[in-house]
Amino acid sequence: MTSINLVSVTLGTLSEDSNEILANLAEIVQLGIDENANMAEHELLFEQVTEHIRVCTMILHIELSLKPYNNV
Repeated sequence: MTSINLVSVTLGTLSEDSNEILANLAEIVQLGIDENANMAEHELLFEQVTEHIRVCTMILHIELSLKPYNNV
């Protein structure tokens, strides 16, 4: 999230999808783990969250790389 600030991006200048992605990533950062829960299930969920993060960052990268810095 810090690197978004480095290019002076404000939430109002991003697409609705990118704003949703940033909101999702902010929620993911706050996720916890229940140590008493099934670890196999946690492993599956971790893989799904990791893939979601990978796709989200690719979408953000594409959108930000298409915009000139002075219009971001």
